[in-house]
Amino acid sequence: MKRFKVLWIILGVVVLLVGGGVGAAYYVVNSTLSKMDMTEKIDKTEAGIEKDLLEKEKRSQVINIAIFGIDKNGDETDGRSDAMKILSLDTKNNEAKITSLQRDTLIYIPGVKQDFEKLNHAYAYGGAKLALQTINYNFDLDLTRYVAFNFEAVEHVIDAMGGIELEIYENEVPFIAEVSHSGYQHLDGKQALGYMRLRYSDNDYVRMDRQTAVMKAMFSKLSTLDYSQLLDLVNECLPYIETNISTNEILSLGMKALKVDLGNIQSYQIPRGSGETVNQSVTYNGYSPLYIVDSYQQLVKDVHEDIYGDSNYEPSKRVKEMEATIYEKFGYIEK
Repeated sequence: MKRFKVLWIILGVVVLLVGGGVGAAYYVVNSTLSKMDMTEKIDKTEAGIEKDLLEKEKRSQVINIAIFGIDKNGDETDGRSDAMKILSLDTKNNEAKITSLQRDTLIYIPGVKQDFEKLNHAYAYGGAKLALQTINYNFDLDLTRYVAFNFEAVEHVIDAMGGIELEIYENEVPFIAEVSHSGYQHLDGKQALGYMRLRYSDNDYVRMDRQTAVMKAMFSKLSTLDYSQLLDLVNECLPYIETNISTNEILSLGMKALKVDLGNIQSYQIPRGSGETVNQSVTYNGYSPLYIVDSYQQLVKDVHEDIYGDSNYEPSKRVKEMEATIYEKFGYIEK
């Protein structure tokens, strides 16, 4: 068999990124990837991408993939996307970036909802398709690809890879099972999941940092596994994954991702500044808190600067109109 490398991108608050020297025929790879829950492709029109952004991927050579960590809480709905991240693969500069979106940000949900809500509620109302439409609508993005998984799968995935190494801070120790001290230490799946979901020792912005820390720790651990371990891990984990990225495209993206330095993945938060850009918190339709930001136009500019390196992006008309409607409906507090 011809020997080649395959990097499989299967991501979320935890990302599964499997890479290494995989000596396998195409039919083996195809059979393995088919264990994922493959959904239908979403085209650019369905995804609600702005007309001026339809060729953004081609021009920038940046491929964006939405990552949804779903919390179903035992019900039969699609569940809320408790973690929302965008993996950006810059094929021109061979860079990878991870952008975390604050789940409680007040935004407009188009389509079946057509109302203002928390960003993470879009997935519950209409699954991945509506979540993609919502992110594209509010941030002027071009998302059509996604990977989703239930948080319950995280524990299983991390155990399957033999646990991960994380730095635990003193204020986090009381909230993580069987952790008695701070510092770098080995965590199993249950402990890592508890670390990711921790929300009482600080704030949701730090929580997003913890999710990214787990993601990077998984990248690091994967680089130490040999081919047979990787194959066993993938076979264990893929049934927990839902995606609309085809097998052929996963393989194509994997070959591109091989050129990226996985030890130097850039990470960003939107809104920026650990909440300093939040104007106020409101209650709406019985939900609280919903965070109104100082400037939705600046929010969009930040996204485009972080993902594309574009510091001169001009937000779309719909973003400007959405911002004006939010401030008119909920008020704006001068700081």
